[in-house]
Amino acid sequence: MPCRKYISNDLREADVAAHQSGEGFKTISKQFGVHYFTLRKILHKWKTLKTAASFLRSGCLSKFTPRSNCGQRNSRPHLKAVKGVGQ
Repeated sequence: MPCRKYISNDLREADVAAHQSGEGFKTISKQFGVHYFTLRKILHKWKTLKTAASFLRSGCLSKFTPRSNCGQRNSRPHLKAVKGVGQ
């Protein structure tokens, strides 16, 4: 999955200010070069949480290592037993 383009908090605040002044979604998206649905997400977040700032994700991100991948492969030994019976 490709990396998402980070939208700065200044641009998010400018989007909200333009919306409050009465401009439409499409004109704002063309003016700031932000996709229409991204603008909708920003404004929906502003309406519900009263902030447009992007927050960091909570918790520790999962990290796959070769050791953990080995554990995932070996976690289903019953499939190997069924697979070996037909040979």
